[in-house]
Amino acid sequence: MSRHRVFKDNDILTLASIPATSVLIEALIPRKLTTVSFLESIKDLDIIKYSFTATILTPLYLDIVRKSIEGNNIDVSKYVYEAINNIVTNPFIRTNTALGYLLLSIPLTYSLIKCSLTLSQKEITCLDNVRKCVGKVTIDLLKRSRAKSFYSTLRMLRPSYTDVFVGIIPDINYSGNIELSLFEVLTYSAYMDLIAKELIDGYPLTFITLKKLRSLCSEINVKC
Repeated sequence: MSRHRVFKDNDILTLASIPATSVLIEALIPRKLTTVSFLESIKDLDIIKYSFTATILTPLYLDIVRKSIEGNNIDVSKYVYEAINNIVTNPFIRTNTALGYLLLSIPLTYSLIKCSLTLSQKEITCLDNVRKCVGKVTIDLLKRSRAKSFYSTLRMLRPSYTDVFVGIIPDINYSGNIELSLFEVLTYSAYMDLIAKELIDGYPLTFITLKKLRSLCSEINVKC
């Protein structure tokens, strides 16, 4: 019997809801609510308007969770594009685009579930083992993901650095056929972008934070 059958529908929904709603943590960062979509003024933006982002992201993460459980690969670039497109074109959402969060959380969600199905019960209790597995699965995902959709996402967002580029990968405005993988693009970007570096290095800061949270939970006698 394959291990994915241990997941019930409620389990899958919970697993998808966690990364979808965790985007709201960004809103708690000082001044984060001022970095938002180019589509509208955000002078009256508040956490209520921001929270609708989670509703849009939940179906996307549901699909990611199911594909991971079933052992199907995903194209990270396409999921990032779909999420950003849904966010910036939805008239009821006024929020930041969450590009960095999506780049981190999409492969992490997929990888954590896959690793939970492949690691033994003993291995999974050690965060170093989990991080090693997550890093390996993430790199494999990024190598399988084409950069074309990622470039389309960047053009859709029209970032301020569109015409400013240093490096050997194509500029954002490049209109030719992009054969690079997302892994290659992020590798070349990692020397100047913390999100790219976190992905390529296998989530070191993420797991350091997790260890500190576990330690804190232990100190205050709370189950994490």
